[in-house]
Formats: sequence, structure tokens, C-alpha cells
Amino acid sequence: MEKKCTDLEEDKKELEDQVQIEKMKVAKGQLESRSLAELRKLLEESDQTRMRLNEENNTLREEVNEMKLEVDEMYDQFRESDAEDFRELQKELEITAKNCRILQFKLRKAERRNDQIETEREHYEDKLRNLQDAFENQDARRHIQALEEELKMAKEVSVRLHDELDIVEEKRSRVEDDNRKLQDMLELSDKKNFRMEMEIDKLRDK
Repeated sequence: MEKKCTDLEEDKKELEDQVQIEKMKVAKGQLESRSLAELRKLLEESDQTRMRLNEENNTLREEVNEMKLEVDEMYDQFRESDAEDFRELQKELEITAKNCRILQFKLRKAERRNDQIETEREHYEDKLRNLQDAFENQDARRHIQALEEELKMAKEVSVRLHDELDIVEEKRSRVEDDNRKLQDMLELSDKKNFRMEMEIDKLRDK
């Protein structure tokens, strides 16, 4: 559209220059060979062209104004969208700041807890050193020796009981084997008795 407007402006300027030249020729007496009718015709065509150009210019102005309105509307929409984006970013920033404060609070709480744990650790290390120092005296060593003797005796008793348990388990296994054998023998004896009774019954029948 801008190119069309530029072309029309150039055509208008060219025609106006041509009319001006013709007027200058008339003024200098250089149009002796041309008739007055031709000059009037040229002027009429120039006026018609000028009127057409004016109409086209008016149309172009209207189109330009419409485009300006569209551009303004698009700019307003862009500003509204930009403002919405700004509000969203501001909201996200507030949430991030809130989360940051929460994390800072948790961090300070964790640091205090860490200091407390460190203090407790030092306290227990002192108690452990005191206990170790206490075990270094004679009474503590005798107590430890007595405990070691009791532990040794308990281990011996445990080993002995374990051996006895193995013996009992072995005896139980043998008894179960003997029991199965006796059951087999009893079952076999029952079968023999049954056969003998059958044979005796047959002999009686004879």
C-alpha cells in the first residue's frame, strides 16, 4: 500500500511538472503551433488526473487511518498481555520469595539442630573418655576379668548343652527308626496272622 501511494504521488508530481512546463511555454509564446482547444484539453485531463489522485489519496488516507487504528489496538492488546505477563511474573516472584524464606527458616533450624547434636556428641565423647579412664583402674580390671570368666563358663555350658542336645537328637532319631521298624514288623505279623487264620478256616471247612 505504501508503494502504491508513493507511485501515485510520483505520477501526480510528474503531471504537475508537465502542466507547469506547458504553462511556462504558453507564457513564453512557445505554443504557437498548438491550438487553444488542445491546451484546454490537456488542462482538463490534468484536472481529472488530479481529482483521481485526490480520491485515491483520500482512500489511502482512510486505509492508513484504519491501519493506525489496528496498530493501536494491537499495541493495546500487547500492553494488556505484557501487563498480564508482568502480573504472572510478579506472582511467581512472590511465591519464590516465600519459598526462599521457608528454606532459610529450615536452614537456620537445621543449623541449630546441628549445633545441638555437635554439643551432645562432645558431651558423650567426654563421658566415654571418663568411662575409659574409669576402666583403667584395678577394680575395673578385676571386674572385667570376673565377667570374662563368667562368659567363658557360660560358653562352656552352652557347648556342653549343645553336645547333649545333639546326643538326645541322635537318640530320638534312633528311637523313631526303631519305632518305624516295629510298626513294619507289627504290620507284617498282622498279615501273617490273617493268612494263618484264613488257612485254618479252610482246614476246618474240609
